[in-house]
Amino acid sequence: MQIDPTSLLTKLMLLVSILFALAGCATVPVSPASRPTAPPAASPTAALAAAAAMSRMVIPIAATTVRVGQHRYSAQVQVKTANEVTRTVRVNYLLYLPGRYGQDRRQKWPLILFLHGKDQRGSDLNLLKKHPLPKILAQQTDFPAIVLSPQLPVDDRWWTNMIEPVKILLDRIQSSYSVDPRRVYLTGLSMGGFGTWNFALRYPERFAAVVPIAGGYLKGSDAIPENICSLSDLPIWVFHGDSDTIVRPYQSKILVEALKACGGNVRLTLYPGVGHEGAWTRAYADPELYQWLFAQTIEDGPD
Repeated sequence: MQIDPTSLLTKLMLLVSILFALAGCATVPVSPASRPTAPPAASPTAALAAAAAMSRMVIPIAATTVRVGQHRYSAQVQVKTANEVTRTVRVNYLLYLPGRYGQDRRQKWPLILFLHGKDQRGSDLNLLKKHPLPKILAQQTDFPAIVLSPQLPVDDRWWTNMIEPVKILLDRIQSSYSVDPRRVYLTGLSMGGFGTWNFALRYPERFAAVVPIAGGYLKGSDAIPENICSLSDLPIWVFHGDSDTIVRPYQSKILVEALKACGGNVRLTLYPGVGHEGAWTRAYADPELYQWLFAQTIEDGPD
């Protein structure tokens, strides 16, 4: 029996089109200039190769793989400086998706932005897993929120240098995944606790709640930010060990007292006899923290 190569190519391309349609992406446009045409005398082998090439081209567009659990990623973001110069910043990060993510496409998930401490700076994302939340999330998939954990480069001393790139990354993650815009939260420990305060002060309406742990505003200073009252409507739960000798407890206390003077929605937990690391170990292991956190919402998501 003689095989008509043109007919075979047509059937193969029809099969690819059907598979493409079943994947839910049949409306991806193909410009006339790039629309494939069958050669007049292709061999069956050539026809099969052409169809395979087409399938390799369309399948990545047709389906996006959802990787539940915690995985490593890297992104480049464009940041405008004060003098309107655009610079490119690479941000390495861990992203955790709950085990049930994607099973119900209508479900929107809370998102937590986590800022690490100074010893986790660098380019090795495994360093983040030495402390929660990344340590917890490396061992389970039933945590009921998306968690974004960026890493500060070793040459950046403080999170204040990376607030804008991280804000852009956060916006990108929120638009790319099934995130509930009313339940986006911010937390951090030690240097990340300082970053949490400063991030919230720069974007007081971005988060539904914030949780600074063993942090403050300026290291070793009793300065109060001029715009502290911009956080008066933001639910804040502050944690600190009262025996912390690395970041003294007064650095949390003065900010809490200043917020209370503004009528702020703030609470402070001081752990008796607990040092620096003990504060975040106990806080992130406390189920009450997450019950409180996930109950906080904002009326409308960010613009």
